[in-house]
Amino acid sequence: MMTKRILWLGWLWLAVEWAVAQVPENDFCENALRLQVGEVIHSIDNTTATISTGQIPEGLPITCIQTFENDLWFDFITTDSYRHYQIVISPWECNSPAGLQALIIRADDCSGDRFQYVDCGNPYSEEEIRLFVDDSLLDQHYFIYIDGYDGARCTFQLSLKGFTQNPRTGADHRNTDLDYGNSPPAYYPEDPAVKFVNNEAEITWRAGSEEDVQLFLVERMVSTSHNGIGKVIGMAEPVTTVGSSQINSYRVVYSGDFEEKQKYCFRVVKISSTGEKSYSDNFCGEMTTVDGFYASPVFEGGENDIFVVALRADKRQELKLAVVSEEGDIVKQTVVKLPAGKGGNFEIDMNAFPAGNYSLRIEGRSGFYLRRFQVK
Repeated sequence: MMTKRILWLGWLWLAVEWAVAQVPENDFCENALRLQVGEVIHSIDNTTATISTGQIPEGLPITCIQTFENDLWFDFITTDSYRHYQIVISPWECNSPAGLQALIIRADDCSGDRFQYVDCGNPYSEEEIRLFVDDSLLDQHYFIYIDGYDGARCTFQLSLKGFTQNPRTGADHRNTDLDYGNSPPAYYPEDPAVKFVNNEAEITWRAGSEEDVQLFLVERMVSTSHNGIGKVIGMAEPVTTVGSSQINSYRVVYSGDFEEKQKYCFRVVKISSTGEKSYSDNFCGEMTTVDGFYASPVFEGGENDIFVVALRADKRQELKLAVVSEEGDIVKQTVVKLPAGKGGNFEIDMNAFPAGNYSLRIEGRSGFYLRRFQVK
């Protein structure tokens, strides 16, 4: 039966009637609050937490932590009774709809150069965060890092559960953003390949219908220096044929912010019916320029919320420009006419739009570019 305790983060009232916020003890990595397997802590809040003055984890793109504002640290030790662990963070009464962000770190101490990232969650909302650890070894030390996204202050519940069988559901796999693939078993799909067309990556592979597959994930490797970390960019349901060993073809198309003549690497992840993951080797391809015209990455102009993209056309043509919000809505669009062999800078005025992540789609006769930028 789960044990329960209340963690009170209160206020220290001075005699002169000035209220001074009391910083929680676990505001720093070195003072992480120890959790026991099966424990639930109710009514924690990060209202008085600050940014850690010591070591903090990495942010995007290595982890999903987007801002460092008011963090709290917890930790736990693995036992010989379980090989899977689930951490559930349930926020409520946030002062912002941004909610919380959280990260699991494997490390014996707070030296950041020894941090091994295991799982990360940032729903950009007050949704529950579910994180997982797979470790059958005894006495392995893990940190739980929790922060308010963009400074959000929330009350939340934190629980730690242990399992002998993998507790991940299909929804958990589908909600994965970053996959750290630490010491994963190998998977060997047939003919994995990536081809770039019109600023899109087309990832293809083949697999037998008799394989034990619940779901395929396709991941883009976040960097060459962190080769084990993949960002989930697509998924495919398996094609199964009872009593047949037929080979099926799979295809996922991904529109990314690719740079010309740069190499990008991907992998295919097979999730079995029991939730176990296995990973293909990385396979890579080089992005080539769209024929006929070029669009630079979006960069900041000289004034606030003014952005600039450089356009150039080999042949006379019209380019359709559309600014797309994170929700996929077109919030601004126009047409730019370029003469043959000419180009120039085009300004995008975003003063009337809220802060957030946006994409600029530039479409010509031979294809399109997708450029991402952020309004702060």
